Amino acid sequence: MSIYISVLSVLSVHLRRGAFMLSAKKLQELVISGTIGVEPVLEEIHGPGVKLHLGDWYQIAQGKEIDLDGLRNLSAPIKIDAEELHILPNQLVLAKTLEHIRMPEGYIGWMETHGSAANVGLQISLTDAHLDPGTDTRPWLQLKNQSDHPLVMRRGTYIAKMYVHKLVD
Repeated sequence: MSIYISVLSVLSVHLRRGAFMLSAKKLQELVISGTIGVEPVLEEIHGPGVKLHLGDWYQIAQGKEIDLDGLRNLSAPIKIDAEELHILPNQLVLAKTLEHIRMPEGYIGWMETHGSAANVGLQISLTDAHLDPGTDTRPWLQLKNQSDHPLVMRRGTYIAKMYVHKLVD
């Protein structure tokens, strides 16, 4: 019952915003034609989403108080030079996708955690919640370990899926 309610909630939000999710066929056409830029595309597009992979990762300051009114004064995250990323329980790490994404006018991108990764406690959020029309970047993700066990991943690990919505008037 709760899954049904959640799906209805998500659909109603998208319908109120005037956005409709692209079909697998339409998404594939737009990526292949270059209208929606995803580089590199490491896996074929199956279903209505593009698979995204872990790129570079960064550590944010841990264990100190952060004043939310002074966020502009925080130092930049520190790049981690390691073959593997180990995220401890309850730890938050910033990461970039391996893919560079270009979202054209009239479209908006939305990311969700890859199902298998979510099943073991990984929670992924796009730092800005969505990719606006005109976006041209490797997106920042927030990776949070919600489990009681350390999670290990590597550059190229499939961690998220991006869905694209067409904006309508």
